[in-house]
Amino acid sequence: MAEKRMFSMTVVDSDRFLNLPPAARLLYFEMGLRCDDDGFCSGPEKIMRMTGANSDSLAALVDAGLVFDFDGVVVLSDWRVHNCLRAGRLKPLKFPKLAARLWITETGCYVTEPEENSMNLLEYRKRFEERRYDPLSEIRRKSSEKSGFGCESQDRIGEDRRGEEKIGKLSAEVEEEEAACALAGEGPDGGGFDGGAESEDFSSDDKRLETFGGELGQNVVWLTDEQTGDLLDRLSLEEFDRYVRKLSDYILAHGDKFHSHYKTILKWWEEDRAVDKAGKARESPDRWPKPKQQPWQRAMERPWEPPRGEFHEPPF
Repeated sequence: MAEKRMFSMTVVDSDRFLNLPPAARLLYFEMGLRCDDDGFCSGPEKIMRMTGANSDSLAALVDAGLVFDFDGVVVLSDWRVHNCLRAGRLKPLKFPKLAARLWITETGCYVTEPEENSMNLLEYRKRFEERRYDPLSEIRRKSSEKSGFGCESQDRIGEDRRGEEKIGKLSAEVEEEEAACALAGEGPDGGGFDGGAESEDFSSDDKRLETFGGELGQNVVWLTDEQTGDLLDRLSLEEFDRYVRKLSDYILAHGDKFHSHYKTILKWWEEDRAVDKAGKARESPDRWPKPKQQPWQRAMERPWEPPRGEFHEPPF
C-alpha cells in the first residue's frame, strides 16, 4: 500500500460531500488513505471502530454516491479523480472479481453499470499496463470526437490557436529585426553582419561592427572601434588577443549564441579577474595573523649599541 494519497478539491469541496455528517467525512478520508492503487479498501468495520463512526456514516457515503459497498470491501467512486499513478508503479489487482463489476467513465469516476464512453476496470488496467499510458485520454478523445465540443477538443483548439499566434508574432519580430539590421549593416543577433565580405567596406570612423580576421578573430568576432578601444584600455594586449581567440574558437565550434561579443569578452575577463583575486588572497601571507613575538626575540632583532656617556671597550 502506498504511503501517500491525494484528495481532489473537486470532490471534497462539493455540496454532496460537505453536507455529510463530520463522522462520515472523517471516515471517507481514513478509508481513502488505506485504499490500494485502484481505490479498494478492505476492512471498513475496523476503520469505523478506529474513527468512532458507525454503519450510518458508511450508509451516508453510499447514498451520496461517494463509495460502493461490496460486503467487506469499499470502493471510492472518485478514486481516479483523486489519484493517478504511473503504470510502472501499479500493483496487481487484489479484487479482480469486483473490478469486473465496475466501469470507469471519461471523468475518472467508477460506475456499476456500463455507460457510453466507459471502460471496464479490468480492461482499463490491462491497457494501462501494456501501453504504459492512462487509457482515460483515449476515452476522453472518443467522447470529444462524438460530441464535437468536448473539453479536451476545446482546450486543444485553444492551445493550437495560441501556438499559431505566438509563431506569427515571432515571425513578425524576426522580419522587423532583420530589416533593421540590414539598414544598419549589422547581423540579426547583434554580433555583426553574417557575411564577412560586406564588412570590409565599412570605414574605421563608422560605429558599425567590424570583424577581426586572420588567426585572431577568424572573421567571426565583431567589435566596433569604440568597443575595441575600451577593451584595450581595460585589458593588456596579451589578454585582448587571448579572449578574442577564445571567443572565435567557441563560435566556430558551437555557433554564435552571444548577443554582444563586446559584453561577452568583458564578462569573461571580469570573471577570471575575480577568480585571480580570490586565489591571491588565499595565498597571501598577510592574510594570516602573525604570531606574537616574545621580548627576547624583539631584543635580538635590535642592533647592539654601546651605552652613552662613558667609553667602554668592546668585549673582545
